[in-house]
Order: sequence, then structure tokens, then C-alpha cells
Amino acid sequence: MAKPLDSRWTRTKRSPDEAKDFEVIVRNSTLLLTRLKEILEEHEREIGNSSLNIKDFEDPNWSHKQAFKNGELTVLKQLKDLIPF
Repeated sequence: MAKPLDSRWTRTKRSPDEAKDFEVIVRNSTLLLTRLKEILEEHEREIGNSSLNIKDFEDPNWSHKQAFKNGELTVLKQLKDLIPF
């Protein structure tokens, strides 16, 4: 059975029929959305590969840099969660 579509996809639709029609469009866009998810995962790996090394801790702003990376990873996860497959 298909994973339920996140309600954020159809939140702006005026009627249940319009929402159902849009859900069909999203579910029929598997090629595009699968590629988008791959791109997001590539970016996620790039962020992970650029993790801090011991010399980075010499920079007084290391915690800000780490917080920024964590924020990026959070956004990527949220975007990936929107893709139902």
C-alpha cells in the first residue's frame, strides 16, 4: 500500500477533488521526485563528508559552523520526508 501523501502537498487546494487530482500528479511524478530525492541525498552526503576534524576546533566559531551544518541536514530531511517513495 502506498505511503500517505504529506498534507503539505495539498494544503492550498480549494476542494477535496482538487486535492485528489493534485495527489495523482505528485504520485505520477516518480521519475522527477526520485531524482530530486537522489540530489538531496547527495547533498546530505557532501555535508556529512565535510564533518569537522580536530583542527576545526581551533576556530572559535566551530560551534556556529556545526550548528549551520545541522540546520542544513534538518532541512534536507524535511524535504526528503515530503517525497512519498
